[in-house]
Amino acid sequence: MNKHIIFVLILIFNNSSFASNKVSNLISPVSYFINHIKQFQLLDNNLKKHKNASLVGVSGIGKTQLARMYAYENKYNYDIIWFFDCNLDVNGEFLKLARQLNKVFKANISEDTGLATSEVIDYLKHQDKWLLIFDNLKINENKKVQDLIDWEHNGNVIFCSQDKDRLLHSIEMTNFNKNDSITLANNILENVTKQQAEFLATSFNGYPILIVQAGQLLNQTKGLDLETYKKKILQSADKIKINITLAIKELKPSAVNLLYKIALTNNQAFSKDLLTYIADDKASLDDDIYQISKFALIANIDSNNENPIFEMHDIIAQKILEINGDKKDKEVLDERIELYHKNP
Repeated sequence: MNKHIIFVLILIFNNSSFASNKVSNLISPVSYFINHIKQFQLLDNNLKKHKNASLVGVSGIGKTQLARMYAYENKYNYDIIWFFDCNLDVNGEFLKLARQLNKVFKANISEDTGLATSEVIDYLKHQDKWLLIFDNLKINENKKVQDLIDWEHNGNVIFCSQDKDRLLHSIEMTNFNKNDSITLANNILENVTKQQAEFLATSFNGYPILIVQAGQLLNQTKGLDLETYKKKILQSADKIKINITLAIKELKPSAVNLLYKIALTNNQAFSKDLLTYIADDKASLDDDIYQISKFALIANIDSNNENPIFEMHDIIAQKILEINGDKKDKEVLDERIELYHKNP
């Protein structure tokens, strides 16, 4: 099997540090079997030739996973690998990197939010064995990182965006072809039949997140046969939303409540400790996490036994909020989370 095939399907890799004298927040690639060999090679070529590269495509197409795979396979070539969540304030993300550079390399960078960005950039100017990934850029958001797009440096930078505007050396992320879609369906479905795999491959236009959701629904929902599911999908204008709606109907009220709370938070990386803090029903937390996970609504990205870390895909969070139709609790929840971070 080609080394560039990206693995997911709820395969959990331990996100342990690969060396004590390196700075990294790399999450090991946890994705569906996605055959993006061409894009991987283009990414490698663009970084070697231009030092910058951009992965562009719709939400859920595999941009983050390809960036993670590249970083994971090249981790020994870098002293610094850092993913920036552009859903958040970029200066705050630079502050997190500054703290790690000070801790590991004694870099003497200011840990003031207003100064950290410029001082980290100045620190990196004198080095070349580093990789920065600016992830989760949405339509019309590339201007948030314009200075970084124009930055002259000796390291490597990857931008992951839904929008190619302003970006250089862009690589288009494409949907799966039919064979890759069937391979993915075969890997997800339990007791898979040719008819099931063909349906998933042809019904979702090679869109991986939909194939995974559908496979998990058919696996986990008692009484949901293929013909019944087909009718629901064919009648729906929003296939992601109908998948999530069907999954929510299978959850207990406490799990549904937790799911909404996760969608209201920064859903890219949250710990079990945080969920314990925000959950209304702490006694059922373990079971609620299991229920939500088995429908692929969240994924475990660090299987630390004491405090595992999870993530929820942006598009899933967006659809959950559309289904709920009520964001009034967000301010209160944000205050609780801020208090948690101040007093963990």
